[in-house]
Amino acid sequence: MQAFSYMQRSRGNLYIVANFAFAIFLLIYETTSALYQLFPPLIGLFFALVLTMFFRKDKKFQKLDSSYYFVIFFLFFAEQIHGFALFSIAISFMIFYFLIFKILLKIIKIRNFILILAVIFGYVSPFLITNALNFLLEEETLKFGYEYAIYIVIESSLAVFLFRGKLV
Repeated sequence: MQAFSYMQRSRGNLYIVANFAFAIFLLIYETTSALYQLFPPLIGLFFALVLTMFFRKDKKFQKLDSSYYFVIFFLFFAEQIHGFALFSIAISFMIFYFLIFKILLKIIKIRNFILILAVIFGYVSPFLITNALNFLLEEETLKFGYEYAIYIVIESSLAVFLFRGKLV
């Protein structure tokens, strides 16, 4: 029996395949959300996810794992597909995390409300940055429609459901 011990299955391979399949699903979903306005683009949800990752890194001294790099890639991919300026989400996150988030942690004791504010900021600030750049370059600005409000409500409820207790 020892001759076949190398044939045991490894769980690591299963996790790699599952994560790869999930990444492909998210990229296909994001492309579909650009074609059909029925699907929210999940920009605010992933904005809140990066917020919880950085919070864990700073407060609980946990390292950022490989999923962090996929989330960053996803956000850059989403902002390009949906017409935002390149790195507008990164600039928005830096402004939110380093200037606003630290103050919100001291003021607001209901952490789920901070997640809702993160989703709102994840949509509004890249929109404002993109429109400011488009105005300076004398290009057409983006229109803020009712669908953004619907996306914010859907993704806020998802963020509260998925990340409840992550900012404690």
